Amino acid sequence: MLDKAKRFIADRTGSADLADGLIYVCQAGSVISGTNDETSDLDYRGIVFLDANYFLGLKSFEHTKLVGGTGKINAADDLDIELFSPRHFIKEAYHGEIVPFEMMYVSERFQLLRDDRVLPILEARELFLSKALVKRYIGFIKGCCKRALVPADSLKRPDKIARAERYGYETKEAMNAIKCARLMIELLDTGDIRLYRRDREDLLEIKRGKYKRDEYLVIIDDLIAEAESKLHANAKLGNMPDFDQVNAFLKDYTMWLYKLGWHDAAGNLS
Repeated sequence: MLDKAKRFIADRTGSADLADGLIYVCQAGSVISGTNDETSDLDYRGIVFLDANYFLGLKSFEHTKLVGGTGKINAADDLDIELFSPRHFIKEAYHGEIVPFEMMYVSERFQLLRDDRVLPILEARELFLSKALVKRYIGFIKGCCKRALVPADSLKRPDKIARAERYGYETKEAMNAIKCARLMIELLDTGDIRLYRRDREDLLEIKRGKYKRDEYLVIIDDLIAEAESKLHANAKLGNMPDFDQVNAFLKDYTMWLYKLGWHDAAGNLS
């Protein structure tokens, strides 16, 4: 699958630079929580370390998202991949963005490539935990709630339409809202983070219509209220990650990375 991802990147960008520069690739989406099924597509994320032409020269790269398929609606076997430079990744993690958080905490079973050059980031992952991350998640949860209530005749994907018509609401969005609310409550209660869910069978039952629409609305409202209350009361997490610590980490990591990577075996600048 890693080779397929590299070919996909090279084909979509018209260059081998990003594919050859991969130092980390992991799966994303429902598979990393154990809630995937036959309708789930293939989502990947990666970190790319490029040569001095990008850092010192005229070339540049920070972030891109490459989408597979031929239309706006992905089929189950379509491949999407989101790529970050190390610097952009760390800056996004500092601001509490969800994607870098998931990339740092995803189970090793879903990591296709884990080069030594990415290990300092993965080992420093607790540095980026903050209330900003929880607030991002709560915003995402509320977005899922809104999308769960979109009428079937306003949806486009056949599987979403089928669920909305059968259950009266889009139960995959509802499942995602409950999953993420539980994840954040666990983080606030215990500091424990398990993206691969121990409650995945219950979550899949929710997707299969375990709750009536009104029951779901009561449950998710209670979970959001609990998460917001625990967030307000939490004294362990800062509002943001420590700026000085993250800034020092970014500088030290960047210097180490490029000293390691700029020179070829003959000692020439690459």
